[in-house]
Amino acid sequence: MTSARFTRFTTALLQTIYMESCQQFRRPFVWFCFVCYFAIAFGDTVQSRWTASGNIWINGADMIVRRAIIYSILGSLAVAGIMAESMSRDRQAGAVEMILSTGIGRCALALGRFVVSFFTAALTAAMFVPGVILGSMMAGIPQEQIGPFVGSHYLQAFTIIVLPNYFVVAALVFAVSARRQRQTAAYLAVVGFLAIWILTRMLLG
Repeated sequence: MTSARFTRFTTALLQTIYMESCQQFRRPFVWFCFVCYFAIAFGDTVQSRWTASGNIWINGADMIVRRAIIYSILGSLAVAGIMAESMSRDRQAGAVEMILSTGIGRCALALGRFVVSFFTAALTAAMFVPGVILGSMMAGIPQEQIGPFVGSHYLQAFTIIVLPNYFVVAALVFAVSARRQRQTAAYLAVVGFLAIWILTRMLLG
């Protein structure tokens, strides 16, 4: 790739990232995912005071990892909703030719939208961190069930569990959406992926 082509590609990519960022954060679905992720984590942490047993801290590393696994699985549908809309938007609006006529190549367009959609989905997933923290501060929780705040526990759970799971789902949704250009196909792919995962867990115990 020559210097001029690289410059054009970089410029088109940055333009796509900016436009897609503005588009994503205007969507009600994205803000619904932010609120929903926080509410689930908050409510789950508060109610765990009745289900926690033994020497388990509701904000301990083990509980944080368990929640990260469950939330990353449930969040697969959020990834599908965020990613699939981005990849199928132009065809549904009948604006594919108009977008490409602006000089933005298919590669820069697809890469920019994938990066922004994945980043947006990751931000929604990160809302489980303040949800757990605030949930563990609520009144009525026995002090022996609350451990010290350790930021690295949240960071490790997010980077080691949530982000890789989200990336796999995002790549699957991206491939299906780019091929089919339909949100329904992306949702079906995610549901099939979750069904295979659940079946595998059942078979392996």
